[in-house]
Amino acid sequence: HALNHRWKAVVSTQSTGKQDIRMKKSLVTLLLAVLIVIVCLSEDVHAAKLKQSNLIVKWPKVNKDNRLAKAYYDRAKTEEKEADRLNSLWLSYYHSNSLDNFHRWLSAWEQAEKAPKNQTYPLLSYSIVLPCYNCEKTLPETLQSLDDALKYLHDKYKQVFVLSKRTPPQGEIIFVNDGSSDKSAEVIQKYIDSHPFTDTNVKTIFVNEEVNTGYGPARNHALRRVHNDLIFFLDADDKYKKEHIYYMLLVASISGAPHVWGRVETSDPINIEQLDIVSNTLLMAKVLRREILDLMPEFPDMGGTPELGHIGGEDGIYVMGMLKYFPDYIHMPERTAVYCRHPGNNFDLQYEKWQLPPNKDGSIPDEVNTEREKKTQALQGIAYKKTFSAWDKKYEEMMKAEQTDNTPKKPGKKRVKDEL
Repeated sequence: HALNHRWKAVVSTQSTGKQDIRMKKSLVTLLLAVLIVIVCLSEDVHAAKLKQSNLIVKWPKVNKDNRLAKAYYDRAKTEEKEADRLNSLWLSYYHSNSLDNFHRWLSAWEQAEKAPKNQTYPLLSYSIVLPCYNCEKTLPETLQSLDDALKYLHDKYKQVFVLSKRTPPQGEIIFVNDGSSDKSAEVIQKYIDSHPFTDTNVKTIFVNEEVNTGYGPARNHALRRVHNDLIFFLDADDKYKKEHIYYMLLVASISGAPHVWGRVETSDPINIEQLDIVSNTLLMAKVLRREILDLMPEFPDMGGTPELGHIGGEDGIYVMGMLKYFPDYIHMPERTAVYCRHPGNNFDLQYEKWQLPPNKDGSIPDEVNTEREKKTQALQGIAYKKTFSAWDKKYEEMMKAEQTDNTPKKPGKKRVKDEL
């Protein structure tokens, strides 16, 4: 309106010195307005092209009325009551949802919906820890699933990366061959040689141990070599679904949560309640921030006995530490990893037990609570007390140090800095 009024004033008067200046100012203003209109139109055309070419990632609409979100909310409500009733850290480890968790998850997904449209991808760098012991038969499938997940991450990122000129997040895969007596080391080396990863911004590290040290120490070899912000875990006999790394990386980066949980499905069916318990214990369905290592730098060495073999339970103890010291995490409802049963592996040894629902307190039903189970649980209990004694002591020291610095905060609770 102002431009129109000024233009009429200019063309309806005779040119004088002052009017010439006014006319020049009006013309400059008009040209600027035309330029702004052109820029706006080009942005609309760009957005239309973006939509046509499916470069905007379509996220599921998540709100309280959504069927998926409603089911998750109702479940969280029920499990929170159950956890309050028994007031047990051990039960919260099994029933790990809560209403706070639901709202954190909802908030993260709402932000994730907006991120692709704004082309603001503050994705953090990541490391994938993959230990291996005598898994030459299962490794090819595992590595193929890892390949598919990395390709999916790169392809999704590249859709925005081409337009926004942002580099993909830095990644690394840390392989640990824990003294395998089969050809596992050869399978890993062949995979590394045939995958230079030059176009996906991923590098590889191969730790080849001559002596078998055990599952916990094997992971510790890898954790000492981690360089990046987020840490994934994958066992040499399990698999990622192709969406796993992308979804977990995006939610962990945007939310700022100390750890993000997904869920697993199993290659062989088990009781649905046991499935949730198993899913909560496994680190392959989680991603955690490297700052957690400041407090919990290593997995416990569970060892074993000639009678029982490998005891296991490293994941469970570590996850309980994450819950105790870093409770503000996010639990996603999607199942993005596959826990596989193979002859003689941990899943296979516990398959019969997992056919029955657990007792109300989360313990093993009497029918399948064998002598081996009881002895194993007793040894796991000893490892649990020893590990948490060390972690509690370190936690208190860190709290005192931070209070001295007048910066009271929990260790590892850093918020993501927006890369923009």
